[in-house]
Amino acid sequence: MAASTSSSGPWLTCAPQVGAKHASCCAARPTVEASVPRPGMPGATEKLLLCDEHFLQRRGALRAAGAVVFGADGRLIMPRSWESD
Repeated sequence: MAASTSSSGPWLTCAPQVGAKHASCCAARPTVEASVPRPGMPGATEKLLLCDEHFLQRRGALRAAGAVVFGADGRLIMPRSWESD
């Protein structure tokens, strides 16, 4: 998956890969793809495929890390424009 860097951080440039058989977190089918900035590595991100349960449990940590999260339909889930940073 390609990533580009804008003035506000790394962003995915293509559709998420949530059609995988297993999530990064468990054996469940992934429902979201998170692109998480890697600390100390400007412009580098780590891709995580998460199931619903683990996404809901970890969304606060993902938000705090500055993750960009897309749903299976490619819709941006996080960050949302009405959420304060």
